[in-house]
Amino acid sequence: FPPEAQTALALNQTANPHFASDGSSWTASNGTGTDTCAASTATNQTSFSTFAFTSGDGNSAGSWQGVSGTGNNTRYKGRISQSFTMPGNGTVKVKGRMDYQLTGATLRASNADGFVRLDIYDSANSTLVANLTCTQLPSSSPGWTTQSFSSNTNLTGGTTYTIRVTLAYRNSGTNSATVKIDNVIVTAAPTGLSVSGPTNSKSASLSWTTSAAGTGA
Repeated sequence: FPPEAQTALALNQTANPHFASDGSSWTASNGTGTDTCAASTATNQTSFSTFAFTSGDGNSAGSWQGVSGTGNNTRYKGRISQSFTMPGNGTVKVKGRMDYQLTGATLRASNADGFVRLDIYDSANSTLVANLTCTQLPSSSPGWTTQSFSSNTNLTGGTTYTIRVTLAYRNSGTNSATVKIDNVIVTAAPTGLSVSGPTNSKSASLSWTTSAAGTGA
């Protein structure tokens, strides 16, 4: 293929399914979620004191936030989910990323039980299909931090999946902390990509149908 065609083919990692930029299309479930990145599994967990979409913090619409209670050594967890149908057919490569922030007057020196993670589940939101990214929270308060896109994951075009984001934190002492996520992005391939052009030509005509772009929470 000429360079123009190769560029178009590379679009299979830059077209996004649509995720509403407010909280309206996400389903929240406080007190539950996917287990932590690599540290010990949290065998006890409870609901965040506040777990909701908050306007005016994060992007222009707002961000999802979980506020822990003040119980010493208590693990808090919550998740948001949204279903989508993967565009195209056959094997489709996807990547994922999101923004996160952690705030609190006093945070744990070790946040092994504090994390944010982005996963793909089946349509019933019950079986893990793939983890796209998972970040253990730091022991300090970072500003909004953008994760890098994950490695490619193969999904099946035309299949319905669930995007799940889990927020978790374990308190230290009686101080509360706030875990925030925003700009959830799962990139997927465009559909109907075709390349045409005269034989021996250095130019090519390209056409494709992208899924609607969106930025997430």
